[in-house]
Amino acid sequence: RPRTTDGFQKTADDGRLSEDRGRRTADRSQRHGDTAKEGHGDAAARRRRTAVSDTATRRPENGSYPGMDDEKRTLSVLDVIGAYSAALAAGEPERMAALFADDYELDLVYRDAFASDALSGEQPEAFWASWFASFPEMDYHVIRTVAAEKIVFTQWEFTGVNSGPLAPPIFDREIEPTGRTVRFRGVSVYEIEDGLIRQETTYIDLGTLLVELDIML
Repeated sequence: RPRTTDGFQKTADDGRLSEDRGRRTADRSQRHGDTAKEGHGDAAARRRRTAVSDTATRRPENGSYPGMDDEKRTLSVLDVIGAYSAALAAGEPERMAALFADDYELDLVYRDAFASDALSGEQPEAFWASWFASFPEMDYHVIRTVAAEKIVFTQWEFTGVNSGPLAPPIFDREIEPTGRTVRFRGVSVYEIEDGLIRQETTYIDLGTLLVELDIML
């Protein structure tokens, strides 16, 4: 009489089902582990970014930054300009000044038309304070950034409503607010050393600015 194999077949099927369930459970555990690792990695990255942002807005002492060893004591040039651009967009000249070197100069190329020198000392912070007071409603954003070891180029766009006087050192004489909206682009070149900005050279189209303000100098 032929020997039946139904019992053996059922046992084999049950074994394969058990193996499949085991593999699926292991796969789920591995995925949960990977997800947890990614979550911890993302949280750590956020903490690092926050630390960089906070450090970038504090004035360093002797070229060093709090919490950094000698080999990593300076921020990258992109970190510096990122923090500087964020402060500019927020209209906070004090935060901007925290990233100035002691010999920092602000060279506004449009001032060449008036035979004016680059701004230095307390003049750059005074310029930005006057600019933000002239355009309390404004939008500044960087369109493009190109960086080398110690130099960064940014192309940016500015939009603002001139509801405050244009006071020196923006121009040599104070100009009453026009209430007009201006929109123009420009390029800034930053020279950076030891995590601080030594020179900022900014190019804007003075003619476009004057036409949009509807003023004559």
